[in-house]
Amino acid sequence: MSNKRLKTYIAKTLFDGSVIGKEGKYIAIPNKLKDFKILVKFNNQQMTIEKWLNADGFRRFPDKFGRKDSSGNTLQYTLGYFKWNPIVKEQPQQHSIFGALAQMPPEQYEKLRAKLHSKKVV
Repeated sequence: MSNKRLKTYIAKTLFDGSVIGKEGKYIAIPNKLKDFKILVKFNNQQMTIEKWLNADGFRRFPDKFGRKDSSGNTLQYTLGYFKWNPIVKEQPQQHSIFGALAQMPPEQYEKLRAKLHSKKVV
């Protein structure tokens, strides 16, 4: 069990794995979260990343706002790419009387229907 603090990251998009030479859908996490356990949320689904350094691939980019460091160099940031593998929670099955009736054998259904309609209502 990890003793790292947990950060939540809300992803805006999934990426095609081809951007890092892989197949499937990937999520990109910025290196500013590399020291945390990360709970990633996307479209009402979520997954946990224990260690940012275990990414399937990395890409480095210049700061999109053109910010510079103290030496005048453009700041860089790195994205770690992780295969999107959300935790799927099983939904409890909802049962309804109509579903049960629809699955009932016709002879059993007719017997029940006759019994219900034979009762006199006062």
